[in-house]
Amino acid sequence: MTGASDQLAIWFSCATAGINFVFSLVGLKLIHLLSRRKLLLGSLGGVTLSLLCISTSFAVLENSSVHHNGTERFMKRDTDEFNIGVTSSLSGEVLVLISLAIYIAAFAPGLGPLPWTINSELHPSWCRAQAQGLATSVNWVANLVVSMTFLSLVSAIGRPLTFLLYAIVTFSCTVILAYFLPETKNVNLENISDLFSPSTSTPKSGDVHYTMMQSSSQDLQ
Repeated sequence: MTGASDQLAIWFSCATAGINFVFSLVGLKLIHLLSRRKLLLGSLGGVTLSLLCISTSFAVLENSSVHHNGTERFMKRDTDEFNIGVTSSLSGEVLVLISLAIYIAAFAPGLGPLPWTINSELHPSWCRAQAQGLATSVNWVANLVVSMTFLSLVSAIGRPLTFLLYAIVTFSCTVILAYFLPETKNVNLENISDLFSPSTSTPKSGDVHYTMMQSSSQDLQ
């Protein structure tokens, strides 16, 4: 975290890595208990919420920083006001750390493994290799775009609006996936193409119903 000592920064890194490890193990359990859609959409919802929290935390941190700079000049005249600015700054840093922990906890069990799992199950055999290669390429290109534009966005619109933009993009993708993504759990690879046939119903708010395959709805939960 910016402004933290080297030792404290190391502990912050250990904490975030530990959260990622623990919730990745949780994901290994949940992937057998929940459907792919429920786990993925739940993870996306948690990530969207955490991005909003990060945006709010940075807004609090920046406001406290402005307050701190303004009151530092008059510290001798109004010590209490200066102390309030310092307290708000510390609160903003704590909120950022908590929001980051929520982000990692939401990302690790769902968005971490499920894109690769669903990508390996979603495509029919005749185009599976090409589709997986294309999806992987798009994933890494998107990662590159985010990495290349992050600092420019922060400089242009600030950290709060940058993470608010990420939250909006994540929420938009969640809506699209909720409407179009079929359930692939317990579906044979040979029958994947049936998911996209006209006789297959993909409700907007419910589970996918398979009319061309011998698969009960209980198996998809």
